Formats: sequence, C-alpha cells, structure tokens
Amino acid sequence: WTVGDAEIARAAALAEQVGDHRVWQEARSMQGMSALFQGRFAAGVAAWREAQLSAERSGNWQIECWALMGQADNLVRLGREHEAIALYERAIERFAGRARTTEEIWCSGMLALALLRSGDETAAERRAARALDLVSGVTTVAYWTQFGTAATAEVFLSLAERSAPHSPLRGKATDATRAMQRFARVFRLGRPFALLLRGRLDRLAGHDAAAERRWRSSGAWAERLGTPYELAGAHLALGRYGRGAHDGARHLDRAEELYRAQGAARDLAAVAEARATAWSGR
Repeated sequence: WTVGDAEIARAAALAEQVGDHRVWQEARSMQGMSALFQGRFAAGVAAWREAQLSAERSGNWQIECWALMGQADNLVRLGREHEAIALYERAIERFAGRARTTEEIWCSGMLALALLRSGDETAAERRAARALDLVSGVTTVAYWTQFGTAATAEVFLSLAERSAPHSPLRGKATDATRAMQRFARVFRLGRPFALLLRGRLDRLAGHDAAAERRWRSSGAWAERLGTPYELAGAHLALGRYGRGAHDGARHLDRAEELYRAQGAARDLAAVAEARATAWSGR
C-alpha cells in the first residue's frame, strides 16, 4: 500500500504539472479507492470529492459518476448510509443507461447494503437481486466490483439469517456468496471478504466449527493484505459466535479498536450490541 500510494501521488503531481485533467482525476480516484481498501474512509471521501469537482468542471460525466459512488462507498463504512444513498441515486441518474456492467455491480451491490442499513429491507432486496443477476452472468475481470459483490452477499445473508429455514433467500445468499468466492479466486484482495461471508453461510447451515475456521482464515488474510475493515469483521464474528467467553471478549475488544480507528460508526454499534447480549455460544 505504501508503494502504491506513493506512485499514485506522483502520477497526480505529474498530471497537474502538465495540465492533464483526466489523469489527475483518475489519480485522485485511485487514491479514494486505495483509502477504501485500507480503511481510511474519511480520506477516501475527500479524495473522491476532489475528483468529482474536477470532473464536473471538465465535463467528464464518467469520472463524476465514479466519484459519486466512491464517496458513497466510504460513507456507508462511516455509518452515513442516508448520505450514501443520495449519492448512489445521483450516480444512477447521471449514468442514464450508459453504465457498464461492472459499474452497475459496483453501484447496485453497495446501494443495496446502504438501503439495508437504513432499514429499507424491501428496497435492499430488490437492488441486491439486480446485482446478483449481474454478478452471476459475467466473468470476473474488474477489481472495483469487489465491494458491490461482497455487499450483495452481505445483504442476502443478513436477510436469510432473519428468514425461515426454507426461505428462497437462503438460496440467493448461497449464490451471492459463491459469486464472491469466484471473485476471490481471481483477485486475492477479495479473499478476506469471501472467507468472512462463507463463514456466515456455514453458520447459517449449522456448521459452526467450519464457520469459525473461515473467520480465522479471513482474519489472517486481512492481516497479510492490510485490509483492516475485513479484519475487524472477522474479530466481530469470532467475538459473537466463537468458542469461549474470554476468547469472545478479546475478539470484540480488537474489533472495537479497529472499527474506532476507521470511524466505522454502525459497525461499532454492532460490537456494542454483541457485548450487550454477552457471549452465549450462539
């Protein structure tokens, strides 16, 4: 990440020097995306906002739309989902049928997650279904579809966990999780999320020991790749459902520390909820 960020900064400086607005906008976009992967969400919002303003001035509608979605992605992580929803909807309006499939996966999946977190389960399911149709029908070729693909699985898993055992939502959760696993076979940055989500699917099927193994593997991959949001998610899952009250408390402590450093307000609330219900071996 350090080397990559330095090269992106150099590209931005050179683009500014020669007056290449398009490359400068792309460099700021890359800085926003890098910040998202690294859990630096406030910095991600700022970088994407600069890209958006520059794109508006130069009339580059494509980067403007990317920047709207990029800001929204970081805002979802910060727990500001209502602001994020407005930006996703604005991007959809600006694309007006011109979006590529990869951009639709990006936007639809993350918008579904934002809608779910805002409490609108019906709209979230509808948007996630659109994203699932898209990810099921394309070959994985674009790294920027990671968060939309993962969010689609997260939405269906969350809905399935609240549903009856034979609900169709369980099949959709399985399909969406498999889509994330396919992604992770192409882009290893997706492995922490793929394992985290597969663990939830295992637990949904009653395979608690397998779920715990997936979550521990997810945490190990997140440590290796430097993706703290997924690392915190692995600790939260282990704190909620892992074996042993002492071990659970330790994992929740680590999840809280990581989420607090990232400013992930809604995820911090999930840690607090897990503490309040206390470890019960569920």
